[in-house]
Amino acid sequence: MAFKKKGVNKKIILAVVLLAVIVVGVIAAVVLSNPKQSTTTTAKVGVQVGDTFTYALSGSSSGPVPDTISSDFGIYNATQYYTVTVTAINGTRVTLDTDWVLRNGTKFDSPQTIDLASGILSDQSGFYPLYPADMNANQTIYPHLYQGVHINGTDTTTYSGGTRETNYYTATSLIYYTQDPTGSTQGSTYDQVYFDRQTGMATSIVAITDYNNPVISTEIIWTLTSTNAWPM
Repeated sequence: MAFKKKGVNKKIILAVVLLAVIVVGVIAAVVLSNPKQSTTTTAKVGVQVGDTFTYALSGSSSGPVPDTISSDFGIYNATQYYTVTVTAINGTRVTLDTDWVLRNGTKFDSPQTIDLASGILSDQSGFYPLYPADMNANQTIYPHLYQGVHINGTDTTTYSGGTRETNYYTATSLIYYTQDPTGSTQGSTYDQVYFDRQTGMATSIVAITDYNNPVISTEIIWTLTSTNAWPM
C-alpha cells in the first residue's frame, strides 16, 4: 500500500504506516521527503537494550476491503504476535528488531532505528511508535519535523506491579490514492495513541480510516500484551 497525505495536520506515522508495515500495494505512507535534522531538541531515551514489547493486532471493517485499499488487510487478524526488541542505543538513536509472527508460522523480521530527537526513521514503513520519555501534556512531539501533533494529556494505567503514567495523543490527516491523478479518491484518518510515559513505548493504538471510493471504514488496533520493562 502507498498512502500519501496532505492537509494541515501531519501525524507521526500512524494508521498509514501500520497498514504499510507489511501490506504491499498501490498505496504507501509518506511522512516527509528530505526531513530536516533537528539539533536543538533534547530527547530522553526511556527504553534500555534488551527491553521487549509484545502486541496483539486486530482489524475490522464495515465491508470487504478491496485491494486498492489493502491487498492483505486480513493479516492483522491472522497475527499471533508482534514483538519489538531494543537492540542498541546510541545517543538519542534507538535500534529495534521487530518480529511479526502469523498463526500459520510465517515470520517477518524488520530492523528499525528511530532518532528520538527528530523522529527520523531508518525505515519509513517500519515500526514507529516509540517516543521520548517523560513528555508532558501540550508538548509537541518532534516539533522540528512534525507540526501540530502534541500530547493531549496523561492518564494512570494500573498493572499487576502497580500504576504507571501513560501519555496519549490523537491525530488526523487526509490520505489519497496515488494512482488517481484527480486526487478525488481519498481517505480521512483518525488515530489515538497511548504510550508509557517512562519508556516512551506505545501501549495502545487505534487507527481508523474512512474512505470515499469505495465507501468503507477500517479500524486497526494494537494492544500491548506483555513486556519485561515493567510488571504487567
